Amino acid sequence: MRLALLAVAAISTGAAAQRPTGGGNSGGSAGRISYDYFYSSQQTGNVQQRWLRAVVLWRRSGDSLPVSPARSRDAERVLRTAERAAEDIGRRWTGGYDGFAVHSLEYDSTWLYILGQQFPFPESDSAVVILVDRIDSIGGRPIITGSYRLSSRMPDSFWPQYLSRGDTALFVHPSNPSLQLFSWVRIHPLGREFLSIAP
Repeated sequence: MRLALLAVAAISTGAAAQRPTGGGNSGGSAGRISYDYFYSSQQTGNVQQRWLRAVVLWRRSGDSLPVSPARSRDAERVLRTAERAAEDIGRRWTGGYDGFAVHSLEYDSTWLYILGQQFPFPESDSAVVILVDRIDSIGGRPIITGSYRLSSRMPDSFWPQYLSRGDTALFVHPSNPSLQLFSWVRIHPLGREFLSIAP
């Protein structure tokens, strides 16, 4: 189950050399890792450029209890409660449930709010990566284990593509965006370590 609010407005002021005209957020999961990413975009004629602003990786234990109808209902209640709490204080919200553990965060146009900590959206041509462990609370409470910045550029193959053929518009999803995202995260030693023990 994936719950997310897509932001149509830009989520940051963008790089000095480019002024974003849009943006949003998305996410998914692969094995023990769930992820959320935020991006900005710029439309110039028929060409759309997109770049990452923030990526959050959520890691759970391999000993998490599997999905069940009761757990799914509990997870949905938790996520809806988190969504309402964010709205009550004027923030946006995104989160999800991978069948084992719930994760969620709040954000506004300037900041990400995760587990009581705040992370600014970069105002340069970089993206912040935030690593969160123990989201299933096995072995301790969820904890942010590190954060770092990388170049915000991703290959075109990472992004969904819009194709027009006559009167038909096609929306083509990338075949496996998590592989490309994780390869990018592994550029930094903290990312390599975080993903190395989460097959």
